[in-house]
Amino acid sequence: VAHDIGNPATHISGCVQSFRTMVEKLEPAGGFVANTSDAQNYGQVKRACSKLEEESSYIVRVNRALARYGRIDDSAAPGTNIPQVTEQVLCVLASRLREHEVVCEFDALPELTAKSGQISQLLANLILNAIDAVDSVSIAGRIVVQAKVEFVEEQEGVTLTVQDNGPGIPELIRRSGFRPFVTTRNPAKWLGIGLSIAKRIVEEHGGEIGFPQSTAVSGGFVRVWLPVGRSHG
Repeated sequence: VAHDIGNPATHISGCVQSFRTMVEKLEPAGGFVANTSDAQNYGQVKRACSKLEEESSYIVRVNRALARYGRIDDSAAPGTNIPQVTEQVLCVLASRLREHEVVCEFDALPELTAKSGQISQLLANLILNAIDAVDSVSIAGRIVVQAKVEFVEEQEGVTLTVQDNGPGIPELIRRSGFRPFVTTRNPAKWLGIGLSIAKRIVEEHGGEIGFPQSTAVSGGFVRVWLPVGRSHG
């Protein structure tokens, strides 16, 4: 599907750029006389070109992010960049995030040796949970994604946190220990496997995941630590 969407979307994007160049050549050297029909029509066409270029580029960007997200069985490799992966995931989830404020705060981070598709899936599950939490209390919530370098037992790693201003982590979820099929939402719609998948991915990468208690955080707060330079089988 990504391939079938990608080819025409890229072609459309290229055509729009060519069309813009052709339109700009129609403008006289001294420009159009202000407030004339020619000037107004030319302005409308240029604005339409800009909108087409913006939307076609968005299709291409989302399609690439979706294709990257879909490769969840890739092999571990150096060069996994947390900010880039986060950007791809937010792009895929854009329709769910439309009404919410998303803040990303990243320190200077080393790249990870990781399965980047699985890191995308990990982030998507955590952010989707945050979206559902803020949706339950507000139509305009706030989600904060942060990452920094942190050493655990002298091992360098990246600590990634996802925080929201929803009602907080339910006690049932805290006690479940990331067991699958545990959910506080409608079981007819939700399987309750997102957090168990997240835990499996984190453990496969030699990391840690948990719900630290913090008096500074009133909503949901999830912490993930992933080591730098770990080799995988």
